[in-house]
Amino acid sequence: MLRYLNFGIIVTTLLLWYSTAYCSSTSQQQTSLVDIKKLSQHKVWHRLLHYDTKNSNGEIHTKEFYLSKQGRDDPLAELQATITGYSEPWESDGNKHPRCRFPARYYWLDSHLSLPDYNLREPRCTNLENWALFDSAKSISLLLVSGYFGNPASTFGHALLRINTGAPEDHKGLFDLAINFGAIVPENEPTPLYIYNGLFGGYQAGFSDRYFYTQDIVYSRTEYRDIWDYKLNLTKQQRTLLLLHMFEINGKKFTYFFLDENCVYRFAELLELVTEENFLEKAEYWYIPSDLFSTLERINSRQKNSGETEIIKSVTFIPSAQRLLYHRFANLSKDEAKTANFLIENGIDEHQQLLDKYPLERQAAILDTILKFQQYRLISEEPEPQQKTREAKDRALLSRLKLDVISKPLTPIAPLPSPAKGSSPNRVSMGMSYEKGQPIRSQFSIAPFSQELLGENSLENGELVVMETVIGWDKKHDFDLDRFDLIRVQKLDTPPAQISGESPWAWRVRMGVDRLYKNHHEGVFTFGIGQGWKIKPDLSLLAMVDSTIKSNFPHIQTTPHFGAIIKKKKLQALFTAGSLINVDDSGTKLSLAAQLQYQFSPKWGLRFSTSNSDVNKAALELVWH
Repeated sequence: MLRYLNFGIIVTTLLLWYSTAYCSSTSQQQTSLVDIKKLSQHKVWHRLLHYDTKNSNGEIHTKEFYLSKQGRDDPLAELQATITGYSEPWESDGNKHPRCRFPARYYWLDSHLSLPDYNLREPRCTNLENWALFDSAKSISLLLVSGYFGNPASTFGHALLRINTGAPEDHKGLFDLAINFGAIVPENEPTPLYIYNGLFGGYQAGFSDRYFYTQDIVYSRTEYRDIWDYKLNLTKQQRTLLLLHMFEINGKKFTYFFLDENCVYRFAELLELVTEENFLEKAEYWYIPSDLFSTLERINSRQKNSGETEIIKSVTFIPSAQRLLYHRFANLSKDEAKTANFLIENGIDEHQQLLDKYPLERQAAILDTILKFQQYRLISEEPEPQQKTREAKDRALLSRLKLDVISKPLTPIAPLPSPAKGSSPNRVSMGMSYEKGQPIRSQFSIAPFSQELLGENSLENGELVVMETVIGWDKKHDFDLDRFDLIRVQKLDTPPAQISGESPWAWRVRMGVDRLYKNHHEGVFTFGIGQGWKIKPDLSLLAMVDSTIKSNFPHIQTTPHFGAIIKKKKLQALFTAGSLINVDDSGTKLSLAAQLQYQFSPKWGLRFSTSNSDVNKAALELVWH
């Protein structure tokens, strides 16, 4: 009863305010009790408050974000406080007024209540006017950043939002405003604590804004990550609401979880706010960048098929600085590349005669390539680049300035398809397996995240599989755990050109459990290191040494081996051959393995695998992403 009494008092207060503020309104413009309650339950209002309906509270921890003391727990109380705040007296600093602090709320409310004297661009809101780029913002982009194995939180990729101004003098958009969402992590945080806090909500996080060139330096030039720019087809009203709300939440504190309530989760919330599409349908326990962008592609396909305006205006590939450097080397002839590498190693001044044998135009191309390499190296050495690197760049620049010639433009770099165009990382497979001396078994496996070496993924001879579980059973319906991989990672750098000083390592890690025989299992940890080479676009070679620690005898194994990766459109294969050495007893044997996969579509594939690592075994599976 008390709850309904309080509601009546609130509604009465609202109606009194309306009767004063709308003295010239007609009776049809008055807001009824039902309208007020309905408005407080509107999904857009809940999204503006970042209200979690499951837990019945707001997800923002910054107290100043809520005008009512009960606002974090009561959307109706916050609605009343927001409406009341609209008519509060202005202070000397107008930026402190609710109209200036919460422009998105009033922009949305005005479409339902027709607020008196409402002005989107209130002159006293100088902070908003300076930030929101009302006159220069032409479009909004959502940026998909490829995964980075140097940071556990970035392994699955990242996302940014960019406000595009389309300035003619800034064709790369480096001075556009980029919005980031990330955890606030203390300096020198130990990795185990970092992972624990990230998984279990031990960090706060927030939105921040920077010029895009600062993000480009971090992601493209330092971490060598590719970016896909999804330019969104938003209406002017949608774009305005998004910008106004970004201003409201910029710098506000959220709880951060690596696996679900992360950067892409928050950007998905923003898209739901302005488009009213369901981007978080599958965000129950796990939400990563590929989920958001796959959903974006799926919504766009549905809109296209139904004749609606598509949400994706364009997708542009932004290659990493490393990819651009390799592309530049690949555009040199073999002899020119050899000369460039020699000059990088030994200096230009002492070996000018090596350049003189080329036409001036090719000298310019070689020197431009060396300059790009030195700039690439300087950035990689930040924050304290070596003096010799600076001097090497200066010498290359002086040599280049002596040539009054412009090198020909490079052939365009081939854009990589967006990861959202490939297979979904959620994988299920079903098939049959065989081990020597054992009856044929049925097999079922599931992995919440799986981008494997073979198949349609974006890792380019890389692999990342998390929590893969393989269950097998025989005719007697005796079920057993065949294999469990907590994590399986492979990074096989196979650069298209050889560059002096660049020797990217190939490496792999696996942590999991293997079945020895019925109801008997062993823990396994494997680490491998080596090198890869791209021989042709569809052929890569690798040489590696794997070291494995097991919970059962033999406890330590090492396996030096060679391998080949062949990718012929829908048919892909991996072959390895080496020597399996049991360190405990010095036993050795030939180790052979092969895996073939035929990809019918991004969703379906057929896989055959065989190996003799411990016992002779083979499996045939139908794979569904």
